[in-house]
Formats: sequence, structure tokens, C-alpha cells
Amino acid sequence: MKISVITVSYNAVDVIERTIQSVARQRYDDYEYIIIDGNSNDGTVDVIKRNTDNITKWMSEPDCGIYNAMNKAVRMACGEYCIFMNAGDMFATPLAMKAASLFLDDDFDVVTGREISTKSGKVIGYVVPPTEATLSHFYKTSISHQSSFIKRSLLLECPYDEDLRLVSDWKFWLKTIVLGGKSYRSIDVDISIFNHDGATFNSYGLGKKERLQVLEELLPVAVRMGYDRTVATNMVAKLWLRIQSKMKKIIKTAEIMKKMKTAGGYFNVMGIDGIVPVIGQLLCLFGIRCGKIMTQNSIARYMSRKYHGYIDKASEIEKGGLGFYPIWVCWWQGEQMMPLVPKLCLKQLKKNVNNSQRIVVLSEKNYRDYVDLPSYVIEKLNKGKISITNFSDVLRYALLTKYGGLWIDSTCYTTANLPDLNNIPYYTSKQRKHDDATYISRYRWASYLMGGMSNQIFVNERNLFFEYLEKENRFVDYLLLDYFLNLIYSQSGTCREMMDKCPYYNENILEMASKLNDAYNDTLWNTILSMDTIHKLSWKLRYDMYDKNTGGMTVFGKIVDLA
Repeated sequence: MKISVITVSYNAVDVIERTIQSVARQRYDDYEYIIIDGNSNDGTVDVIKRNTDNITKWMSEPDCGIYNAMNKAVRMACGEYCIFMNAGDMFATPLAMKAASLFLDDDFDVVTGREISTKSGKVIGYVVPPTEATLSHFYKTSISHQSSFIKRSLLLECPYDEDLRLVSDWKFWLKTIVLGGKSYRSIDVDISIFNHDGATFNSYGLGKKERLQVLEELLPVAVRMGYDRTVATNMVAKLWLRIQSKMKKIIKTAEIMKKMKTAGGYFNVMGIDGIVPVIGQLLCLFGIRCGKIMTQNSIARYMSRKYHGYIDKASEIEKGGLGFYPIWVCWWQGEQMMPLVPKLCLKQLKKNVNNSQRIVVLSEKNYRDYVDLPSYVIEKLNKGKISITNFSDVLRYALLTKYGGLWIDSTCYTTANLPDLNNIPYYTSKQRKHDDATYISRYRWASYLMGGMSNQIFVNERNLFFEYLEKENRFVDYLLLDYFLNLIYSQSGTCREMMDKCPYYNENILEMASKLNDAYNDTLWNTILSMDTIHKLSWKLRYDMYDKNTGGMTVFGKIVDLA
């Protein structure tokens, strides 16, 4: 996907070279670089001439302002997407475009990443784009123009308003992605380092005046009246956020709230028996290790007492055939909406399936094509009684019961071809850490990597979920599926024998994740690759592509670079 990187400059001799060099360092090849200079007289042109080897096209001539220059550059461009990295601004890392390119094939009109904000050479903020481009968001703020990849066709269709001096990009967003129905996608990639020393941030009064002018042009008066109220409310909201930030430094608010919510789940499902796991959670909060074991044992006893009668219970099982060995991957919002880590993992997985295997990416739109679930399960999901993650636990065992196959989490990164699993009755990640009480599974299995032929383990797990959700309105524990597998292991001799016979596969499946922020070198990389062929990562944790102190590439950066 060809990208046009555009720099607009005027009398920027002190800052333009760092912009040019940040473009030249990009480890993505399919781009052009255009510089439009406004007839600078301070030596900027000399800097441009000195760097022509890194520039595709450039010109220096008088213009009618920054937006006139930007429109001129768009007409000169050849890329499918344009990104404006104006003088003084920089790409956040040499892998910024490479990472962003993974999202451009999804054909959104605008793709916006994160911005590192600086002023006087110091970091002053970190701008994360909203997941949705709403009018209320743009009343309060904007999205990072320097972190946005915009379809050139859209920029030609809706050029920047050259009568505005400061907020034409804001007007462009309103006309296209807010009011015009153009598609927008936010991505979890650091794209730009944006310099806030420029004209926009030194001309607040003019900027506000122009915003009001834009609103008068684009919105009915009734809608426009909300702008002043929103601005006033936003000032109060910012003050409250500052107070919250101070409070979080004093108390672990989020952790306490999470524990309280978990405690509510114990009482909701277990009644008075929930007091034991609650005490266990309180002990965990204070770092007392026995609290975790107390919680696990009390939940396990409760589940055994209430659900052991459903183990190996005869039931009618609908079997299905697909004509291939399915590799089940689930992302509820669909492949197009995957964050960076699942994107990388799925791209790698597609390279590593064998001829008899086929990937099925499950989503909210297509899961019904493969399996029918009880109406009460779907109803609980729709009413918010169970989460999407909870629902996916039920879905995986319904699918494995009907078809078999391999359920692999969307954040599993493969470094070699998947094994031939056609004749394997049961497959999972199994580690020699059975004394580790971190999880009730004791690493005897991993629910994020499980498969095989349709078997009694999957049948039991599916039936337990169905029985449980017919009676309960919420999961007693986030890892309820592991408590069910533990119950199956203890109560079913057939299943226990199958689980015990399963070899120790993928014992080092968690090692790569612990090294992702380490400095990359060939020796470390080869060591990681020799440990295992499947590696469990996380899309919720922050992995840096480059070390902030040394500036060198990290192991995660290597993964992005290989994509």
C-alpha cells in the first residue's frame, strides 16, 4: 500500500531536518516523500537540497498559507493514503509506518494512531484517538492530524478550506468522518511526535473564533448551542481528571474496585459460601499467597458440589463436517477491528497453517454460521449478564464439540508451521509446573490453545457451561472454564486419562511475552525461536518497538519489522 508522506514548511531551518531524517529512517519501503516549502528565506531550502536523496518531490514557492500548501501536495501525491508530517514533527519510531500499514488494507477512509505531544522539547501528553468519531468528541477536542493516514481520494474530494488559518483540519474531520459518513479507524500504534510550539497553539483566540465559524457553517443552530455547554463541561471534566490522577497515586483505586466487583460475583453465585473466596481475595490484596489457594479451593468445592452430576452425562451431540481441519480464531468485532498484536498474530498464523488446515475467524456477524447456542446464553450476552470473553468460552467448546479442530487465541504468535493435528485426540499447552498455584489449571492445560478431535472433554465442558448459564446470571470467576476443566479432570476417568496422556506441548509458550520489551539481538531471537513454535502474547499490555533509553529495536519491534 503506497503512502505519501507530506511535509509543509516555512522558515523551519531549525526543525525540518529532524522531520526529514525521521521519514528517511522508516523501515517501510512503499512510500514517497513530498516537501512543499513556502519560499523560505532562512536556510530551510538549503537543508532540503542537502537531503534530496531522501526526498521524492519538493518545491519552494510562495503560497497562501499552510492549507494551500497541503492541498498542493495532495494534488502532487501518488499514494493511496497521505500523512502530513509537517516541519518539526516526527514519526514516533522507524516502525511507525510499517505497523500502520497492517491496518491500511482494511480500506478505512481515515486511520488514526497515537500521538506523543511535546513542547519546548519536553513530553507534555499522550493522545489516544477515540474509538468512534463523534460530534461530542470534536466539540471538546480533535484527533491527531499528524498521526492520521487519510485516503488521497478523500482529500481530493474534500480539500482543506484555505480561508481558515488554523482549524481547517478540524473542519475536514467534521465534514468527512463525523457528518459525512466516511469510515474511521483508531489504531493502537504510536505514529507521531507532535511539536506544540507551532502557530495553532500560540493563537488560541483565533482558533476558537474559527471553530465557531465552522460550526455556524456546518451545523443547525439547535445543535450548535451545545458547543458552549460542552466546552464549559469539558473544563470541569479536565479538573476532575486531574483530581482522580492525584488520588490514584495515593490509593490503588482500580485494583480495589476490581476486587469488589469480583467479590460481588462470588456472593451472587455462591450465596453465603462466597464469604471464603472474598476473604481469599482480601488476603491477595495484601500479598498473602494463601489467599489465592483459599479462593481456588472454595470455588472448586462449590462447583463440584453443584455440577458434578453433569459430568459424562449422556447427551445428544450434533456433529458437523467442514471438509478441512478448522483453526478457530475469534475477534468479536471482526478481523478489520483487531488491534496491533492480534493483527500481527493472525498474519503470522496465515503463513503457518498446513494444507489440511483452514483458519476460521469468528465474529459477532458469523459465529451462527457454525453453531447454534441456547437462546438463554445469547440473551445473557445481549443483556450484559456475561461478557464477550465469557461468551467466547462457551462458543469455543460448542465448536470443538461439533467439529473438533484447534482453538487458538488471537494473541498467539506462531514461528513455525502448526503440527498436523488430524489424528490427535487432544492437544493443548501443557507445562511441568503443576505445583504453581497461580491458576486452578496448575498449567495442566491452556484454554487459549486447545483442540483435537471432538471428544468427551469438550462435550463435558460444553454441557457444564449450558447447565451453568441456565441457572446463573454471571460467571463466578473470570476463569470459570478452568474450574470446569478441573472438575472434569477430577470426576471423569476417561477425560483424566486423555489429559494425562497429552504430551508436554508448548511448555515455553509464555517466554516470548516476557522478552518483548528486551533489546533485540540475533542470539536472543534465536533462543526464543528455539524454545517453542507458539507464543502467547497479550493485546492489553504495552509493548515498545524501540527502547526509550537506548533507542535500539526491541524484540517486539523485530516482530513488527518481520510483518
